Amino acid sequence: MGLSIKSWVGKSRTFFVIAPGAAIAVILCNHLGVFNQLEWNFRDELFRARTPAPPEKTIVVVTIDEADLKAVGDWPIPDQVLADLLKKIRDQKPRAIGLDLYRDLPEEPGHAQLQEVFRTTPNLIGVEKITGSRVAPPPVLQELGQVAIADLVPDADRKVRRGLLSSEDTQDKDAQGKGKVKAGLAAQVALKYLEAEGISLKPVDAKQQKFQLGKSIFTPLKDRDAGYSKSDVGGYQILMNWWGPQTAFPSVSMRDVLAGKVPPDLMRDRMVFIGSTATSTNDFFETPYSSSLFAAGSLTPGVVIHANLASQLVQGAIAGRTNLSGFSGKAQKLWILLWSVLGTGGSWALANRKRSKRKIFGGWTFWLTVGTSGLILSGAYGAFLGGLFVPVVPALTVLIISVSATTNTVKQQKLEAANRQLESANLQLEDTNGQLESANLQLADTNGQLESANLQLADTNQQLESTNLKLTDTNNQLESANQQLAGYSKTLEVKTDELSDSLKQLQEAQLQLVQSEKMSTLGQLVAGVAHEINNPIGFITNNLGCLETYTQDLLEHVQLYQEQYPALTGAITDHAEEIDLEFLQEDLPKMITSMQTGVYRIKEISTSLRTFSRSDQQSKVTCNLHEGIDSTLLILGHRIKANEKRPKIPIVKEYAELPPVNCYPGQLNQVFMNILAN
Repeated sequence: MGLSIKSWVGKSRTFFVIAPGAAIAVILCNHLGVFNQLEWNFRDELFRARTPAPPEKTIVVVTIDEADLKAVGDWPIPDQVLADLLKKIRDQKPRAIGLDLYRDLPEEPGHAQLQEVFRTTPNLIGVEKITGSRVAPPPVLQELGQVAIADLVPDADRKVRRGLLSSEDTQDKDAQGKGKVKAGLAAQVALKYLEAEGISLKPVDAKQQKFQLGKSIFTPLKDRDAGYSKSDVGGYQILMNWWGPQTAFPSVSMRDVLAGKVPPDLMRDRMVFIGSTATSTNDFFETPYSSSLFAAGSLTPGVVIHANLASQLVQGAIAGRTNLSGFSGKAQKLWILLWSVLGTGGSWALANRKRSKRKIFGGWTFWLTVGTSGLILSGAYGAFLGGLFVPVVPALTVLIISVSATTNTVKQQKLEAANRQLESANLQLEDTNGQLESANLQLADTNGQLESANLQLADTNQQLESTNLKLTDTNNQLESANQQLAGYSKTLEVKTDELSDSLKQLQEAQLQLVQSEKMSTLGQLVAGVAHEINNPIGFITNNLGCLETYTQDLLEHVQLYQEQYPALTGAITDHAEEIDLEFLQEDLPKMITSMQTGVYRIKEISTSLRTFSRSDQQSKVTCNLHEGIDSTLLILGHRIKANEKRPKIPIVKEYAELPPVNCYPGQLNQVFMNILAN
């Protein structure tokens, strides 16, 4: 009994070493964020695998696309156009309007009319930006307290997976010197909508910031919740439970609203979000619907992200739609430890069980590990449908590590035990040989007396030598088998490393292909727009020269008439005074010159756009870096102008003589754009 307990303790020591060791290693990696990207990608796949929701009935999105910008001919759109749009929307009597456009500066014409619309629309919410490059709110809406923040909180891979309900503005302090807490656009619009339902925000536990909104209770993300660190969860953040991409929301264009081409009751008693979906305005973000592990998709406009968050709040309050939550830091550690114990214990029990005559391809351990992994994945999907994010990547990692380590350790222990048995047999054979040699000496001393016994002993020696040869052959076969096992183990390790390298290379190649497609599409679009603009500009430029010549000839002809016929009739004199002929002769050439200057300015911008958006993702080309910087500065010209907050930003160019550089100009120009804009 004592011997069996000692033997069990010796064998189970592997379990008590590997299980906690694998768990501690994976917990440390999880704490450092090693698994974050894979875990985020898996969560994105859960959203795409979920059955699409029906169209949202409480929200209408009014989009401003490229066709709208072409129709109004300017960006930002003039105040008069925006005022007319808000009036059309207001006439349909929506419950709340979210204006996801920055309007801190006037855009004439029509600024006075827009101010009046702001003052007379109590359910209109404007926006400001309080992080990064701050943008002030519309002054009139700020006075009326109808302003929210439009800031979003992307993850480290630039994808938006969390919603910001409110945040403290450290640069805008109250009377006590504390930063003001400002609500997000989606939260402000949703609360305005729910007022008509008699639903308001009620505190449940102020210390934990737990609030009830109708049928839902909201708690902000804390340190290590769902894998996010303390530095990631500033403000009041919740996990986004996406309703869907842009197609999940009823959408109408600005031009259709202005033209009255929408149903008269489309927006009645709904939330209306107004925002840009034009690619040239660059108000787009990565979301779970933007791309997947197997294909690249389109970016999501910021106004659609706000619509998703507002839908989550309203559907939760009215219909009790489930909010998403994740494991706390302590729960994640226990979860990892659980799968480490199950993986180590299960593989240890399988490795030490009695050999079965029935064998399967790959072995029982492999297929049970695959089945358990499938159970984790299917269970995670079921938990997600119930509103819980289960950490999948750490669980699979610790399961595979513990199973592999335990299986290899048990195999090594069995090999060592077999080697020890062989060594014991060799020692026994050596002792036997020694005894035989001693017997031979004794027989030699009595050889004369026992000749018959000597013959018998000779026969016995021959039999023993034959036995020794057989034992030697057996030892050689065992050593050869050990060497083959060692070779198989090394081959398995090499193949495992090769598979890991291949997987990394495939992932890197996939990311490069996605980025190349994005940059190529953007470059071709901007280059096409610049080319289309350049054709009418060339026509106008060529005709302005002819117009100037014709005008000069007509003015000279009129002057010649005045010189040859000084005695003009009364009708001619009256008509000359009526049209102010002298002022016309002086001002018409100036007007044509001003038109030529404006057309030249547009041509410069078109040329800069083509230089900035060169489509060269397939191969590197030689280009001048100074041309790329100049085109970027020209495109950012509206950011350099003076406004009520600051004077004009002076630009000083000090270029060195640089040789042409072999590179991807479109991507490099995007880098210049990001650096200068920030």
